[in-house]
Amino acid sequence: MQSLRIERCAALPEPHWSQLVEQSLLSGTGYRSSLDLLPASRRARVEARRASAREGRVHHCFAAWEGSSFVGGSVTWENRPAHLYMQMSAVLPSHRRRGVYSTLVQDVVAWAREQGFVEISSLHVATNNPVLIAKLSLGFQLTGMRLDPEFGTLVSLALPLDPSRDALRRFRSGERREPPQ
Repeated sequence: MQSLRIERCAALPEPHWSQLVEQSLLSGTGYRSSLDLLPASRRARVEARRASAREGRVHHCFAAWEGSSFVGGSVTWENRPAHLYMQMSAVLPSHRRRGVYSTLVQDVVAWAREQGFVEISSLHVATNNPVLIAKLSLGFQLTGMRLDPEFGTLVSLALPLDPSRDALRRFRSGERREPPQ
């Protein structure tokens, strides 16, 4: 493998990113957006509302490159003050299990620490073992599960970037008996 580099960017390269998402995350999963089930008039209203809501979000994109080839990426956004949500990540099938995803997450974590975020969170399909193992190995903690009608069982993960945040989570979960100071 040539040297891998991760770059923060305004947007991921198209059409490569959309094709990768379709190939990696949606193809063969039976995924159907709830928007697909709506009549056209209602779908247009929902899409317009969602577009205006996205305008206020601060997005950060990270692209993984091997030489001049795009091999993966991640889209994040600030979902609460000082909280970063890793919304979507994907790596080309030919580059999986080669450390690309772990390197991508490590770069996102390093950047988030530099920027003063206190936590990174994400949601994953419960059967996506390579991603779950990679994130748990990097210190992410299991924070919940839920059943989603579009994606099935989802697992919530979070990485506290501040020791006081980690102590508070451990207290609230019952792992610690004493509240953090």
